[in-house]
Amino acid sequence: MALVLYTDLPSLRQVLFGSWRKQQHAGKEYPLSELGEHDGYVSSLYFHGGDNNTLVSGSGDSYIKIWDTGSKQMTNKFSHGADVLSVAGTLLDTHLILGGGSDLECTVHDIRTGKGLTKFTGAESDIEHVAFHPLDSNFFIGSSGDGVSRVYDRRKNGSTPIVETSQRDYGIKTAQFSLDGRWIYSATTQERFWVIYDAYTGETVQSVGIDQGGPNDAIESLIVARKLKDRQQESEMVFTGARDASIYGWDTQVSVPIESDNLVYDGE
Repeated sequence: MALVLYTDLPSLRQVLFGSWRKQQHAGKEYPLSELGEHDGYVSSLYFHGGDNNTLVSGSGDSYIKIWDTGSKQMTNKFSHGADVLSVAGTLLDTHLILGGGSDLECTVHDIRTGKGLTKFTGAESDIEHVAFHPLDSNFFIGSSGDGVSRVYDRRKNGSTPIVETSQRDYGIKTAQFSLDGRWIYSATTQERFWVIYDAYTGETVQSVGIDQGGPNDAIESLIVARKLKDRQQESEMVFTGARDASIYGWDTQVSVPIESDNLVYDGE
């Protein structure tokens, strides 16, 4: 499947699509470049190292591929044992890439050597999402379809996580650390609310959101951001996007929805 970089000409905003249907955008958006292809669906993408020059993609063809967006060439690739469902990086150690997927493993790769450094097991279902700790790249989360998010120390080999969250009734769709690393924010594949866990113990602290609706309303994505006032961080925000087309911003201090008009985003 092709990786295509598009631009919206009036605003020159760049939008990245991992798509096997790029023709559906014809007449609406214009491709800047086609970087290359995977032999399976593209499941996960991110820009690596804090700029737009290096793109990392994960695919159902069992590979993580690294692309130079300037030369449009693949510069490296890493093999997994099955579909790659999630990839992540960290600005703390830009040579590291984290991947997880249907082989039930999280693997830390070294972009400099082109080799996988360490594999971490313990999950009983697909690894749906991976994420590094925001302040210490030795730690990361691997979240699984078995309903558990596991925190690993990449300096330790093997299948024993240092923390496991209390098990949910449904698979974990996504999980992120809070900006200070103290909490884990998580959403499942079938629920409309999200959960705060203690990152040190794995215990459930609070369920947040709308405890109504079924799988068709479930949260699909969750991100953590800073809420700024006078260019100073005032608090932390969690944004959720759901299958019912809703997007909510949550102040993690009070756990109530915040209108988007009241937000100032970091970097804008």
